[in-house]
Amino acid sequence: MASYQAARAFLLAHPPSPDIGQRAGADIPPKVRAYHYKYGFGLNWEQELTKNVGMFSRFGWCDGQEETWTFTDIDYSASLGLSIKGEAWGRSDDVVGLAGVVSGASRANQRFLEAGGMDMLDGDGRLTYGWEKVLEAYYDMQICEGVHVGFDYQFVANPAFNRDRGPVSIFAGRLHWEF
Repeated sequence: MASYQAARAFLLAHPPSPDIGQRAGADIPPKVRAYHYKYGFGLNWEQELTKNVGMFSRFGWCDGQEETWTFTDIDYSASLGLSIKGEAWGRSDDVVGLAGVVSGASRANQRFLEAGGMDMLDGDGRLTYGWEKVLEAYYDMQICEGVHVGFDYQFVANPAFNRDRGPVSIFAGRLHWEF
């Protein structure tokens, strides 16, 4: 992977070509890449507040100096959420949840994206940086013993750290079957 500093220098020396009137994001050629290490950490906290109500929080951070090679372009993130079991409405195996997440990119990552770089999920050559903010609500319902169906909604402000994009609504479903 390339360091954001080396990749940005390449992009400034070889600007991405225009695409339909806008600068398109550019991939970094193999000659700019080298072996690097990337480090970070994550913390997870979960707390039962009452028999049927729980709270959770997560915090993650990485050095943010090299391109992404895993599942996200986020360099730091914090979340806080609440989960409630369905006993109050007669569905003790169901769970409803609500969470908020705030994520950001390192300054080196921002400068790379501003120069026209493309990371794993981000980059279109036009970055107006802003924290990515997500509000998520979900409902997990037990259909029968060992089978659950989940419904999820996420509202994302500033997707991919860009204030010029979004907001975006994401709907998802999940089937969990244990046998």
